[in-house]
Amino acid sequence: VSLAHGPPGSKASSVSLESDNCAEQFCTVPLTAGVSHFTDITLTNFGPGYGLTFKAFVVDPHTSIVHEWSYTTDNFTVTPVSPIISSVMFSHSLGQLSVLFDRETNMNSITVAGAEACALTFDDSFLSSLGSGPFCTWPSAHEMLISVGSGAYVNASTRVLLSETSDITATAFYLNSPVTSLPATTTKGLIVGGVQIGDIFPSYPALLPLPMPVFTTPRRLTACSLIQADGGFS
Repeated sequence: VSLAHGPPGSKASSVSLESDNCAEQFCTVPLTAGVSHFTDITLTNFGPGYGLTFKAFVVDPHTSIVHEWSYTTDNFTVTPVSPIISSVMFSHSLGQLSVLFDRETNMNSITVAGAEACALTFDDSFLSSLGSGPFCTWPSAHEMLISVGSGAYVNASTRVLLSETSDITATAFYLNSPVTSLPATTTKGLIVGGVQIGDIFPSYPALLPLPMPVFTTPRRLTACSLIQADGGFS
């Protein structure tokens, strides 16, 4: 595969095929039963007017003649890189989670805060771990803040999953015209911006909260006073 045409300065590359420019170092994969799979072709710039050319060379086993097959795609537009979750961090109190994205987002086009914002953003499997009545809000276009609800059991081994219907996108400009990315995803194995999406888990802060004893006693004690320690709230 090679870049047929595209915006000025654009090129096609592939990490798995060890080529940073498919026009200079060919990006080739073998044919298997007449089919080839390119898994991580990356186009450097976003914008319209892209086209890719695919070529196949097949040797006739009887005549040893090499037959060339070529196909150039119709023009297509490359969108900006989708937002990627860069980290999910517990607060020091462990009562909140900060979800950070690597670029400015449209905040999922959400104008409300609270449990509804959580439901519009996260997959049910992750949402259930946030407990009853979680509260979600966007302090900035880069961060979503989650306050967990009662009965929450989210921890460092809980996989963070966005809803398939969430629409957290980024917008960039090409020749003064806005171009919107595809929605952010947590689907494992997909290639976004040349990077394969893996599992995303929350991280604990460097310093975890420590339980502190609180003593509530009468002002005066005698030698006959009974003292009882209750750790029921620990």
